Amino acid sequence: MKKTLSGILNWWSVIWRLIIFASISMTGVFFFSTRPSRWAMYKWCSGCVKGLRIRLAITEHKSLSEMPQCVYIANHSSALDIPIIGSTLTCDYRWLAKSALFKSPFLGWHLALSGHIPVHRGKKREKNRDLDNRIGKVVKDGASLLFFPEGTRSKTGHLMPFKLGAFKSAIREGLPITPLYLIGAAQLMTANSWALDINHDHVCSVQIFVPIDSRPFLDDVKEYESEEDKIHQAALALREHCQQYYAKLQEQSNKDTAN
Repeated sequence: MKKTLSGILNWWSVIWRLIIFASISMTGVFFFSTRPSRWAMYKWCSGCVKGLRIRLAITEHKSLSEMPQCVYIANHSSALDIPIIGSTLTCDYRWLAKSALFKSPFLGWHLALSGHIPVHRGKKREKNRDLDNRIGKVVKDGASLLFFPEGTRSKTGHLMPFKLGAFKSAIREGLPITPLYLIGAAQLMTANSWALDINHDHVCSVQIFVPIDSRPFLDDVKEYESEEDKIHQAALALREHCQQYYAKLQEQSNKDTAN
């Protein structure tokens, strides 16, 4: 009974904020610009973190206020990653998210109207054919991009192989990659818990690292058959660099936890 009541209160904490701030977001987009939408997204995410009493520690190896337009990448191990990241980033950014989220009430409406980018999977993958153009428009408008390069949530908390999309976008648009590393998000609640049963003794941390310049990776490609092949080769090298970067972060995190 106690768990049921706690679950209802936790979901209510998320849902009433979603309804209010998504409505503000959609109204703002219709009558003004995306600025109210950015504010509403931040307020919903930070409100969820506060309402669920998530203990969050943020380490900035480079100040977010000084961060250039970039491609943010983050490891993905929890359903809470979005409110955690959304309560951390205050800049103008667009999230590349699975298309199914765009069908959900309020959240999906907010994402679609605010210019976030759906990524289709499976049989509907052909709908991604204009993805580069949509990303290019976001960058032209001055916004950053947010990717989960693993492509899906890790069920074990261990880092999975990165997909190429984030790195191709960084190379193509000439933007740096800014790593965000989440530690402890997977331990915040029981996996697949309907009750959002938060472990309030656990601290989740977000580390923001110095941007990685993507341009040298393109300059290092000397032999290529076309411009697209050059971008592809550079993206492969950048992905490998970032995969190793995150592997070292996870190794250090595991050592710190063991100690």
